[in-house]
Parts: sequence; structure tokens; C-alpha cells
Amino acid sequence: NRRDDTALSDWDILGMIGQNQIGRVSVTPTDVTKVEENPPSELKVSDVINATCSQDVFDNLMQDAFLSDAVNGGLPKVARSMVDDLTAKDDDILTTSERTIIPDDFIIKNFPTGSRYPFLCANEYLCSLTAMSAGIPTVNIRLSSDYSLNVIKRFDRILQDGKPYRYGFDDGLTLLQYIIEEESMSAQYNSSYEQMATEMLKHIRQEDKINLFKRVAISLVLRDGDAHLRNFGVLYNSKGRWFSPAYDICMTAMYYKENETDEHTSPFNETMALEMHGTREYPDAEGLLAFGMEACRLTRAETINGLSDIQRAVNELCNGGVEKSLRGYLYADKIGPMFHKIFNNFTMENIVPR
Repeated sequence: NRRDDTALSDWDILGMIGQNQIGRVSVTPTDVTKVEENPPSELKVSDVINATCSQDVFDNLMQDAFLSDAVNGGLPKVARSMVDDLTAKDDDILTTSERTIIPDDFIIKNFPTGSRYPFLCANEYLCSLTAMSAGIPTVNIRLSSDYSLNVIKRFDRILQDGKPYRYGFDDGLTLLQYIIEEESMSAQYNSSYEQMATEMLKHIRQEDKINLFKRVAISLVLRDGDAHLRNFGVLYNSKGRWFSPAYDICMTAMYYKENETDEHTSPFNETMALEMHGTREYPDAEGLLAFGMEACRLTRAETINGLSDIQRAVNELCNGGVEKSLRGYLYADKIGPMFHKIFNNFTMENIVPR
């Protein structure tokens, strides 16, 4: 109920943003016309990532989406339909849609390069490319030319027979909520990777077990201390359920808080977001092997093959992959070597058990 003429209730807010949630559930008030999905759009992906000032573009998108967007998370972000006018090149790791006039749905993340977490968007971009290289199904992600935006194609919405179609989506926190029995923001950190994997295995296909394992493993190898329950999910439709593509992978190790009095440092520390083997300390190669075999129910050979894929991808990243991925970007001659050094310093070595 409203406390006065101006206060908004939860139902009021849901009525404003309920048509644009993640997944297939939407809410439309009875007196409101349902918004057209994939409306005609003149905005192109290239307009966003090649803009002279990406921040201005993002601010305009946020203003357009005010009180109509239900995409949440730690970073400023907005959902928008855009025409994907960028086609894959021979040397491009990413797979993009063919040139088309039919708009696709994207999520645009923003984090200015001079902020508390320098080059966070570039960080997520490089980690995502590494996951792709390791053979892990991963979101289609692009980085703006000034490193301040990530443009991510939504995996919960597709075009089917030329018409918009929504997949259902449940993240790990939703699946485990009945066990955690907590609704605070910290609930997504109050579990273990074993508990999450056990629950996920009830909902995904047999062939997805290896992707679940590799998704967890690459986050830990890349020292992603924010790989919490909401960063793992299940997609579904009337035909079945499957493990979602990898998303929100970021090396938080480069933002470790070193000085309690430094307001520009990060709250991240040198521990994992969830427990594994009863601790939040990062596991060694044998710890990852045990997790794959015991929690993800893989054979020793399957687990070692998955770790080998990650080892190869990380080696490629640390041996020229960073510079190649940032080729053509602003200040790449300085940014590339910086990330090269960071990934070499923090990335876990000797991933595959001997």
C-alpha cells in the first residue's frame, strides 16, 4: 500500500519493469498495453562500441530505459534491442549473428576506465574470451573501443522462426533458496561449489556436467573471487533444461584491497566467493580434480581433459593472447602489456594434476 500520494509500492515498481525481466516470466498491469518485443531499432551494435564517447551513449540509453528495465547486478547496465551489424571475421574468436535488420536483445554494462575498478569491462572481456577458447559455451561479448562498455547478447532471448522467444532461466541462488533460507544480498555467497553443483546436476543434461565443472574451474583458475551463486544458471523451455552459457567472469584478484584506508581499493580479498572442500582458500590442481570427480560426477579422464582445455586457453592468454584480443583498441600498446603482466601474476599455474 502507498504511504502517501507519491510513494511507490513494490507492486508499482513491478508494474513498471515487470515486462523486461530475465527469463520468460513477465508481468503486465491490466491497464497497460504490453510492450512490443524486439521493436524496430535504428541503433546498431557498432554505434555503441565504436562511439567517440561511450559514456554519453550509455547515459542516453539509461535515460531511455528509465523505469522500464529489470536487469540488475553490481554494475550499471541496461537492456536494449539493437541491430547486430558486426559479422565474424576470420581472426575473430567471437561468433556473431549474420548482418540483419532484425534487432536482437543485448545487455550493455558500463564501468568507466578511471573508476574504482580500472578496466573492469576489458577484464571481463578477456576472461570471457579465455573461457570460449577453453571450449566453454560463453556469452557473445564485445568491448567498446574506450574499454568502458561491454555489449553482451542475451542468451535468454532468441529469434525463433523470425519471432521473439524467451527461455526460462533460474540462477543458482534461486535453485538453492529453499536450502539457504535467506533473502539478504549476502545469500548468494552463503553456500559451497559442491552444494551448487549437486543442485545443478538435478536440472541439467548429462552432457552439461563437463561444462559445469569447467565453468567453476576457470573462474577459480582466473582468480574470480566473485563467482557466486547468481553467476551460474539453468535455461529451460518445454523440451528440456540445460546449463547456461558462462557469463560474468572477471579476475577480481587485480582489485584486491591492500589498504583499509584507501578509498580507491576494492573490498575483494584473496578468497573465493563460495566454499570448496570446506574452505574459501583457492584449491590446487588436486583440489580441482577432486571437485570434478566428486561434485560434478566426472571420471578422472574427463576431469583432466577439462583442466587441460583450461590450461591451454590460459597459456594462450598469457603468451600473446591479451595483445591479440586488444589489437586495434585505444592505447593497446600500454593496456595490452599491463593485462599481460596481471594475468601472468595472478593466474593459477599447473592446473592439470601430474
